[in-house]
Amino acid sequence: AMAAISARWQGNEALRRQLQQLTTLEELPAITIPQGLQATLRDYQQQGLNWLQFLRHSRFGGVLADDMGLGKTVQTLAHLQVEKEQGRLTKASLIVAPTSLMGNW
Repeated sequence: AMAAISARWQGNEALRRQLQQLTTLEELPAITIPQGLQATLRDYQQQGLNWLQFLRHSRFGGVLADDMGLGKTVQTLAHLQVEKEQGRLTKASLIVAPTSLMGNW
């Protein structure tokens, strides 16, 4: 029973540091646009890339959501390209998008 209790609390300090980081964070770290991305990000799309990278760095799951047509796909492509250029993406990725967007890409 004691082993189970101590196993439950392993990583307590790491969690405490993450929570401290979240409560004191005033601005997301700016991520350099990946060289392989052949697109220009608008300011809010750059913020989306920053958010996705922050989630990855913090090992959190999350959602990127806004009104339709504001560029979630390009933000996701930018995120995947950062991951690829940093050597963290070694397998194929799949983006599911409406067929009406295929002409844009």
